[in-house]
Amino acid sequence: MENMPFKVTDVSEYFREVSILNRKSMKDLNMKVTYHDPCHLKYGMDVSSEPRKILQGIPGLELIEMEEADRCCGGGGEVRVLNLKLAREIAGKKSKEITKLGVDAVVASCPFCKMQIEDAFRLSQTPSIKVLHIAELLAMAYGIDP
Repeated sequence: MENMPFKVTDVSEYFREVSILNRKSMKDLNMKVTYHDPCHLKYGMDVSSEPRKILQGIPGLELIEMEEADRCCGGGGEVRVLNLKLAREIAGKKSKEITKLGVDAVVASCPFCKMQIEDAFRLSQTPSIKVLHIAELLAMAYGIDP
């Protein structure tokens, strides 16, 4: 696999590498967010600082770090498919930690994490906290309705 003719990257790595983000074109979002580290990105691809750097570059966005941001949400690795009860327990703990922060949204770079955390908020009846993929948040910063 070392001789592959291409490099696989996460969208946050791509945005940082090609420097296509134009902060001057972004609008002020006036939001408090926290970031959840997807397991496959943090531990499989060693991607953790790139999404945070992107978030820190969005005008009016305050990034509030949660404790154990890299703790699993229960959505990946087929946990949700094989043991929904366990997956929901894990996500419930994660959603409680997020709720304590008083943020407007939690940002993830994984669709499975996004779905899992949304499910936890729905079950705990905490709909005021949005769950956004980092690409959705960037779209919002550029005035595009995701």
